[in-house]
Amino acid sequence: MYFKAKTFENSIKFKEELHNDYNFYTILEKQIIKTFNSSNNISYFDLLRKTHGVFPVELINSLNAKFMTKIDFNSEKNPIYNHVNNSQSVLKLPPAHMANYDWRYSKQSTRKIISYLEKSTSICCLGTPSVALELMSKPFINATLLDINKPIIEQIQSLQNGLIDAYCYNVLNNIPECYQSKFDVVIMDPPWYLDYYKLFIYRAIQLLNNKSGSIIMPIFPLLSHKSACNDIIELYEYLLDIGFVSVKSLGYIEYDMPDFEKKIILSNMIPIPNRHWRNAELIKISFINTENVLNKMYPISINDFVQWERKYFVKNDKYLVFNPFYLFPDGKKYEFESDMIKSISRKSINNRKIISWDNSNNIIIKK
Repeated sequence: MYFKAKTFENSIKFKEELHNDYNFYTILEKQIIKTFNSSNNISYFDLLRKTHGVFPVELINSLNAKFMTKIDFNSEKNPIYNHVNNSQSVLKLPPAHMANYDWRYSKQSTRKIISYLEKSTSICCLGTPSVALELMSKPFINATLLDINKPIIEQIQSLQNGLIDAYCYNVLNNIPECYQSKFDVVIMDPPWYLDYYKLFIYRAIQLLNNKSGSIIMPIFPLLSHKSACNDIIELYEYLLDIGFVSVKSLGYIEYDMPDFEKKIILSNMIPIPNRHWRNAELIKISFINTENVLNKMYPISINDFVQWERKYFVKNDKYLVFNPFYLFPDGKKYEFESDMIKSISRKSINNRKIISWDNSNNIIIKK
């Protein structure tokens, strides 16, 4: 027996309610009206939390003047953008970078996740370095981190003194043989897009032992991007097709606001929420006979991936990615200009001739 997670259930419910008029803006409008009907005055933070993960810029741009007057911005007025530099901390990861789809769990959420892992004997952290870092304080747990971000892998290797295995791995490639069919549980946090979720699930099942195992992962909110509602339903149908024993909700976790996200919000002249507004439902999916499950699956092809070179400068806590294709122009004359990406959509970087891109979201592009 299994039951659907709330995110799956809500998506299906919205689709049944709205019939043919089932799209991002219809669902957003419906949720805005419902939220304001429940209160004469609502705080900016609560409005964000009740609109299913919609980005602040998208939310404010969707509100009419009547609704705007009902929002309490007091705690968010006149935001001051401060970059908090914790580079003196021993347990510090390189800054989050949007090129890596790098949103990290809050400290409280990381500890909540760890509480679900402590009974596991063998854990793989697939793209979840903050969880891996916390597991370093639990030497009785056998844990491995697989992550594309080489500076993060190097930083953990320099800190952890052999307490956990850390290996630089790109999910587009097959799982190294030494990690296949090895783990009881995989904790992962894919980029919030359907193709990535399907690929991460495939890799996670490759990592699970042949008898049984579980995947713990967040489900992106219903309005986190334009196709999220449909993507969640398709993801659920995908899980049904490959077969699982159960899917269980573990409640909600929240994410820290990375510096690049704050810069995007401010550049759009919108207040920064004063607390961690971005959250997601955490679910646990259990499987048996993963070898049989793998026979029903195939790795998803992802075509819009840039092979970034990643560098971290510890001294000034600066993180840069470079696009080698444009970095070395074969002797041709190039003109450069600076810019800042003002959207968190991965589509915003498509066809941009980015040469370098830092963790404050500043880019240098080829004209």
